[in-house]
This record gives sequence, C-alpha cells and structure tokens, in this order.
Amino acid sequence: QAWPATCTAVSCNAGLVNNDGARGWDGPYVEKWPSKSPWGAGVVYYRNDANVNWDNSGVGDSARYFEIQIVPQASAQKIDDNIDGAVAGGSGAVRYSAAATTSVYILIQTDVALN
Repeated sequence: QAWPATCTAVSCNAGLVNNDGARGWDGPYVEKWPSKSPWGAGVVYYRNDANVNWDNSGVGDSARYFEIQIVPQASAQKIDDNIDGAVAGGSGAVRYSAAATTSVYILIQTDVALN
C-alpha cells in the first residue's frame, strides 16, 4: 500500500478524507479535513517527505506526518506530553521548536528508527 503524496494546499486533503484516486491508498480516512488549526490562525498539513530529522542523524528522514502551524508553546508541550509521555520537542513522535509560537510535527510513520 502506498501513502498519499504531500498535501500543502489549505483546501486539499491528500486523499485522507475520501478516495482521491491515489493509487494503492485504501485508507484510513478522516471524517473532515480541518480548514484551520484548533488555535485559529494556522493550518494543518499532511506531509509525505524527508523535511524532518526524526532519528536525529542530521538529515531529513522519509516519513509521513502532520504539520500544525502557529501552535502556542504551552499547547505544543501538552501535545508532546500526551503523545510521547514527555516534554522534549526534539525527540519522539512529536517535534517542535522552543519558540513562543511554533509548528508542531506529529509523526504517523517513518522509514527509520526514532532516537
């Protein structure tokens, strides 16, 4: 089964809401694609690329993940704690910076082992 391609347009859903004809993709699907983040200003993207260094090797790793933009730091830490069981934005399945407002990357699946 192939993962859908990256989807960064606000209106697209990468085939994760309904079957967009992505060859080899048979779900799962979400009920509705969010038009904005829960914090109002940012958007939610699905990515299938190598832009995040998931294994801390110094280079990006092939992975499928969500990017949620313009997340307050306290909320990023809560997401991290809920998913990873710790607040450490540079490791685990949740990544984000130390900025007051940041993008949060939530891993779905990667081709490398996490550190």
